[in-house]
Amino acid sequence: WRRYLMASLLILIGVFFMFYFSWLGGWGGDSSLSWWWLILVLPYPAGWIFNLILVFSGWLKSSQT
Repeated sequence: WRRYLMASLLILIGVFFMFYFSWLGGWGGDSSLSWWWLILVLPYPAGWIFNLILVFSGWLKSSQT
């Protein structure tokens, strides 16, 4: 359950920064934020991928027994 919690926290952190950067006016273009600030949003897709891997690996383990 700790791995699921860690994946959920990654998603939460990424979503927080997406909302924060939207509140600041976005990034790139005419915004004062550089595209490099998007690195702080990377935990969002990483958390989803990690969560999917956990679900599918658990599903495969349960189907093999």
